[in-house]
Amino acid sequence: MKAMKPSYRVAKFTHIFRETNIVSASASQETNARSSLTPSPVQHATSLSKTSANTTMTSNSPALSTSSRKMPKSEEFQPVVRSIRSKASSSSPPKIVERNKYGQRVDRFDIKTISKDDLARMKKLKLCNYFYLKGECPIEDCRHDHSRKLTKSEYHTLMVVARMTPCRYKFECDDPDCMYGHRCPHSEPGKRECVWGSTCRFDAAAHGVDTIIVKVTKI
Repeated sequence: MKAMKPSYRVAKFTHIFRETNIVSASASQETNARSSLTPSPVQHATSLSKTSANTTMTSNSPALSTSSRKMPKSEEFQPVVRSIRSKASSSSPPKIVERNKYGQRVDRFDIKTISKDDLARMKKLKLCNYFYLKGECPIEDCRHDHSRKLTKSEYHTLMVVARMTPCRYKFECDDPDCMYGHRCPHSEPGKRECVWGSTCRFDAAAHGVDTIIVKVTKI
């Protein structure tokens, strides 16, 4: 096309034809509508420097101080460890009182297993029954001996000697640690008499007691 352009003549008729394009009616109406609207104000963006931005943040934000921070204590994270003891290891077996089929308390011992000489010698020692059999003496001016060291055999003999003194509660006694006697130690089962006869310190009901244990009372 460029090669053919010089071969043609170009003529302009300015008094007949317009040099500008004719705008259509729809385009003219759209232009007038836009021009009738209120122009939006020009917004001037203010650029903030790094210094001003940092200053604004510092002034509006609360200052964080390391001293005001509550650091968690090490104790707060330590697990609570509880020592749990089994009932078998912590609780001691219950104490019992042995009884026969009539409900009478039975002292488990046989005086015949101890010689008369050992019984007589133990009585002469005047030992404190409270101190040796119960662990402590409640009597302030006790005149019995508390200084002697007993052997296992002597301890058993002293326990039998203490059983020769009748308990005031007799068969109804429920004290498992009672050291006194609840039946005549010289009386045999089924016999109402003993070697002491009418001078025995135990009453008639405490003689001839059935010594077969059939039940126990847990205390």
